[in-house]
Amino acid sequence: MKQKASDNDILTKQEFFAAITDLRREMVTRKDLATSFKEFREIIREDLHKDIRKEIIASEARTAIKLAELELRIDDKAQRYRNEVLTRFDEWAGELENARQDRTLSTKHILELRDGIDNHEKRIVKLEKTQQHS
Repeated sequence: MKQKASDNDILTKQEFFAAITDLRREMVTRKDLATSFKEFREIIREDLHKDIRKEIIASEARTAIKLAELELRIDDKAQRYRNEVLTRFDEWAGELENARQDRTLSTKHILELRDGIDNHEKRIVKLEKTQQHS
C-alpha cells in the first residue's frame, strides 16, 4: 500500500481519484436524501396521528364531563321547577277542595232554610185556620 502524501507533497492522479472516490462514498446523494426524508415524514406523520388521537380522546373526555355537569345542572333546575309547580298544584287542589266543601255546605244550608220556610208556612196556615175557626 502506498503512503499518503503529506500536506506539502504533490498528489498523484491515483491518490487524487481515490480521495474523490472516498469523498463520494461519504457524501449524501439525492436518493439518500429522498429516502431519509420519506422515513422522517412517516415518523412525523405517525407521531402526529398519535398526538391527534390522544388530543381527540382527551377532548371527548372533557366534553363528556362538561355534558354530565350540564345534565346535572339541568336536572337540578328541573327538579326545583317541578317542586314549585307541584307545590302550587297542591295549593290549588286544597283551595278547590275547600270551595267544593263550602258549596256542599251552602247547598245543604239552603235546603235546610227552605225546609224551615216551608215548615213555617205550614204552621202559619194552620194557625190562620185555627184562628178563623175560633
